[in-house]
Amino acid sequence: MLLIDNIIYDLQNYGGITSVWNSILSTLNKEKLPVSVLSSANKFKYPGINVFKSLKDRKLPLLLRRYLDVNIDGVDVFHSSYFRVHKSKKVKNIVTVHDFTYEKFDKGIRKVIHLKQKKHALKRASAVICVSENTKNDLLEYHPWLAPEIIHVIYNGYNKSVFYPLEKSIVKKGNNYFLSIGGRNVHKNFEFTLELMSMDIVKENNIKLVVVGGGEFTTKELTIIKKNQIENCIIYKSNVSDESLNELYNNAFALIYPSKYEGFGIPPLEALAAGCPVICSNKSSIPEVVEDSGLYINCDEVETAIPHIERLLNKEERNNIKNNGYIQANKL
Repeated sequence: MLLIDNIIYDLQNYGGITSVWNSILSTLNKEKLPVSVLSSANKFKYPGINVFKSLKDRKLPLLLRRYLDVNIDGVDVFHSSYFRVHKSKKVKNIVTVHDFTYEKFDKGIRKVIHLKQKKHALKRASAVICVSENTKNDLLEYHPWLAPEIIHVIYNGYNKSVFYPLEKSIVKKGNNYFLSIGGRNVHKNFEFTLELMSMDIVKENNIKLVVVGGGEFTTKELTIIKKNQIENCIIYKSNVSDESLNELYNNAFALIYPSKYEGFGIPPLEALAAGCPVICSNKSSIPEVVEDSGLYINCDEVETAIPHIERLLNKEERNNIKNNGYIQANKL
């Protein structure tokens, strides 16, 4: 039996790994492949997949379940959504590594526990999937003992039925907002985006900022917002459906993605697929995703975004950039 593990849904409702796992389940459901899913969710929306609800697994509290090895009979191959492995040495474990943000940016007991769990999973892995060449390089840097032949780079994709250019009649006129999506941890460099909002070219063209997800603004972020007097320029949205997100991409002036580190970076790919220009850093895996369709900035110098904004204000330039982005998205 091939058993895949839905533990990620107990750990987070939204995020890059959740999006990837949604796509995996959707494909398995559509293709009706012979696979079972270990799920603690009360509702499971994929009727084509056999749900395996193990009493051994479900009776454990999440604090233990997320770290302990799975012990279920009759399994040949096990693939967890987040660093769990099967207890039996006869079972082949597939481990997916998305990034190394804990290693590079985290600290304290949370980091220690995560690194211990990741190393344990890697030691038991028969195959390791990395979502980018950059993540593979990081993997071999932090775990040089791993055999290179078991490491496979498989890029993330996007849902083509969800993210695509809308008809012109649906797209709103104006394109007067930047789009910022996802978590705002330190490596995401959200302060760059807030500083960008204070630039003259942004104010002169009345470009606002739509922030999707990431939780309420921190005290530090609120201080910057107040200092730059941009309170009235920011719109925050928490729970956004895929359909609404596609509309936001389609109507945005550009996605702002000044991240200093990404294992892959799904929002830039979704944006390109929806015809949204991407202003981004050239760090880590991001150039792998956007290649020459990205409008690259120095993520420590806000002024480097100005030439890209000027280009996007030109209709012909903007259309060329959008077309290049759509072509790039369809390569992956």
